[in-house]
Amino acid sequence: MGIETNRIETEFILKSVLDKEIPVNIQMKKKNIAGKLVSYNLEKNVKIELSEEDIKLFTTNDKIAIYFSYFSHVMNFSVITTEITNNQIVVSYPTKIYKNLSRKYIRVVPPENSKIVFNMKGEKFQLDFPKTEEYNAVDYPEFNTEEFPVNDIQQLVNDFRKKILESVSNVNIITYRKQKPDSIEEKLLAQSGKVLYIPSVNKELPQFLEIENIPIITIDNIDSYIPDANKLLKTSNAEKYLKGVHSELYCPILYLEYVVGHIHLQNKGIKQTKIKEDILEYAYQFSKVLAFSLKVSGYFNQGKMEVQEKYENTIVDISASGLLFESNSKKLEKSIFLYSDIKIDLILGSTTIPIISRVMRKFRNGDSIFFGLIFLELDPKDFEYLFSFVYEREITEDDIEKWEGGSSPPQVNMNQ
Repeated sequence: MGIETNRIETEFILKSVLDKEIPVNIQMKKKNIAGKLVSYNLEKNVKIELSEEDIKLFTTNDKIAIYFSYFSHVMNFSVITTEITNNQIVVSYPTKIYKNLSRKYIRVVPPENSKIVFNMKGEKFQLDFPKTEEYNAVDYPEFNTEEFPVNDIQQLVNDFRKKILESVSNVNIITYRKQKPDSIEEKLLAQSGKVLYIPSVNKELPQFLEIENIPIITIDNIDSYIPDANKLLKTSNAEKYLKGVHSELYCPILYLEYVVGHIHLQNKGIKQTKIKEDILEYAYQFSKVLAFSLKVSGYFNQGKMEVQEKYENTIVDISASGLLFESNSKKLEKSIFLYSDIKIDLILGSTTIPIISRVMRKFRNGDSIFFGLIFLELDPKDFEYLFSFVYEREITEDDIEKWEGGSSPPQVNMNQ
């Protein structure tokens, strides 16, 4: 990609481009369009002058990349068009500019008839448990094996009970192999795969909890899992209050996408205090340990099958040397690691190109996970087809010799 500028650098560079009348090139819809920066409004917008013919190519909300040469360094930034006039386009103000570009080829919006497909070898489980959107890969947990004897489930459970009863009145561990979710609390776990934390049965659920990496049902999302769930839970809590219950915790036991049971903690009787958040964290950690222990014991083997799982994903942007794709699969997020190599099929129209690629970027934005791939092994003829399909032109010697936006190849330090 390149090095990001900060806010002050961005303003300084834009001012220099304006004052020195440095020409800019706009990459949009596979076209390279010459323009001139004529003004900018700090943190608001940038105005670029174009020819009468070129201005017709633009509409509002176009995603464009702007390149320019700044003292022999090619730089770029990506923006969105907000207004079109007779001879100018107005674009959003760039939050950052990239310098010292290190991509071989320019990224573009993917053609409409393109997609990425790949298979991953793995195990598939068809289990008779409730399915949820949450996912636990059940890898070897990061814990002290002396504290958690995973190879002895009975000892594991006994040790947990002994420790947890120092802080709460009651503890119960329930599996859903024979007993299916029945109460409103259990149904919420089965639908959401999240922790139900009730600090006090005569108060509303928490609105927000700053507990890292623990998915929790809150007052804001409870009704999204079951209609009128908050009302039903209030009724249940009122009944529990009459029985002397003060605080509760329901923690699901997740195996892959299945809720296989739950851990139930209570404070009642003389223990009229809320279950503390450190107990919540400990119970959540134990639920993962227990799921792993169940896996080791062969508890889920009956539903196991060896499979090749197929994934089709949306391409966000693409170049002749790599692409960025988006997925909503939590399973895929757990399965693909940074710098791992995967074989993909890049489908361009009616042509399928097999490519060995490497994961160079992996990041989350909202509900989506993004993976940036660099192409490692690609047949020369397939590369020529890929280039012409993406850029709608033949590759030239200049394309081979230069890097993104016409920059020189990055320096290689042979002493490292």
